[in-house]
Amino acid sequence: MGCIVSFSSLYMSFSRPAALMAVGLWGFVIAGCARDEIAEKPRAERAPTVKIDQKSAKFISQIWQKLNANQTVSRDELKRLVAISKKHPHSDDAFLAALKVYESHLDYGGLAYFIRELPPTDERVDWLAYALIQDHQYAVAIALLSPLIEKNPENLLRRWRLGYALTFDGRANEAVPHIEKALPSLEGEEVVEANNLLGTHYLEQGNLAAAKKHFEAALSRDPTALQALQAMAAICERQGEATKAQAYLEKSVEVRNQRSQEKVKLERLNRQLARLNQLFEKAEWDACEKLIAEMKQAASAEEIAHLERMNAMVQTRKRGGQNSK
Repeated sequence: MGCIVSFSSLYMSFSRPAALMAVGLWGFVIAGCARDEIAEKPRAERAPTVKIDQKSAKFISQIWQKLNANQTVSRDELKRLVAISKKHPHSDDAFLAALKVYESHLDYGGLAYFIRELPPTDERVDWLAYALIQDHQYAVAIALLSPLIEKNPENLLRRWRLGYALTFDGRANEAVPHIEKALPSLEGEEVVEANNLLGTHYLEQGNLAAAKKHFEAALSRDPTALQALQAMAAICERQGEATKAQAYLEKSVEVRNQRSQEKVKLERLNRQLARLNQLFEKAEWDACEKLIAEMKQAASAEEIAHLERMNAMVQTRKRGGQNSK
């Protein structure tokens, strides 16, 4: 019997600021809109894919149902999914399902190996670059993305990924034009991170005006962006604006303390989830219900919604067990 829920999926589902500290901001934002297309877009809305045998299609459908319910896909199921992808190498459904399972396992090295085994397309090279960036193989990702951008200079997602990879490969001067060109197309946390990268570059160059512009842009999107708060405190101090510098510094301390509390909450949540999985494996449904009720007491409205869904799964299994007696 599988676990009740994937820990990596719950990191995304539960308290997001704490989750970002747990697995790193770029586990969520570097893929940009292309990743969101897989995570959020209903399967019926995606482009038609290559027809495959009925048994494989049914299995892929079951995997998508698990993924959409935040349930764990086992390693054995992933192996079968990879085998189907190799048997039907032009099937987008099999490829995208395997990709999302690798992501749920945070196995980016495995994802890169899997993609390399399939016939190359520009889209798959994009995903390979994404996996390599997540695996901190920046130089290889740069080598893949650079010719694609020469081929299609207007692909802003590729420019964003390339700019990020160049920055962390120690080539910030080359990264800046790509990030600046991609910036207007970015959304959400990507805007914050891109402005932080640009602001840091200009601050290191001594261009306080440009640095200030980008850090203020980051804060306009997220007033708790810690890096931007700390940078603005330093910039204001250098510009002789002591009162503003103190305000930014105090805010950064407040945010840091809040994140420390969120980290403690996440650690407690991890322990509770581990215990819940154990109880679920043992079919101890009453204990599952009791633990979920306990977790609800300290949960946000969003977290309660996920806990309700988990409780519904427990109730379904509990009724099934009673009916089989």
